[in-house]
Amino acid sequence: MNRCAQNLVKHVKHALKAFKYSGVGLFDTFKHETAFQQETAALILLPVLAKILGASSGSLLLIIGAWLVVMLAETLNSAIENLCNLVSPEYHILVKRAKDAASASVLLAILGNICLWIYLAALAT
Repeated sequence: MNRCAQNLVKHVKHALKAFKYSGVGLFDTFKHETAFQQETAALILLPVLAKILGASSGSLLLIIGAWLVVMLAETLNSAIENLCNLVSPEYHILVKRAKDAASASVLLAILGNICLWIYLAALAT
């Protein structure tokens, strides 16, 4: 096998391992985090609701993509909280600030979604 093919195989193997680790991360987050479970339910229900309300295909893609940002923020929030709990099991003001900031990122993503829904509703009228 030539060097180019060897590099390609190496990169494909790396990508497959990374994909596996990401899947494990999603599964573990779903298994242990109630908020992520709720957000997963919303990922299923929001597009259905939007379609019932007459959303276009483009709007549905925006709604799904924007909600995935909420879920991204939630996974990072969970990762930060877990790491903080490991590093500093007792109360520390800096741990509290880190956890609160991570939680705020989820809130900001949800507020962004609300803005998107208001905008899409205004477009539809």
